[in-house]
Amino acid sequence: MQDKKINIIVLMGGPSDEYEVSLSTGKQILNSLDKKNMLFRRSP
Repeated sequence: MQDKKINIIVLMGGPSDEYEVSLSTGKQILNSLDKKNMLFRRSP
């Protein structure tokens, strides 16, 4: 049986005063994901 990977989308940025904070936090989340068990992409 083949292991299924979890699909993750990380939303970051957006029109707000906290744009840079959102980008930084989103990048940290992407870096902490288990890349063996998850498929992920970022939303700019």
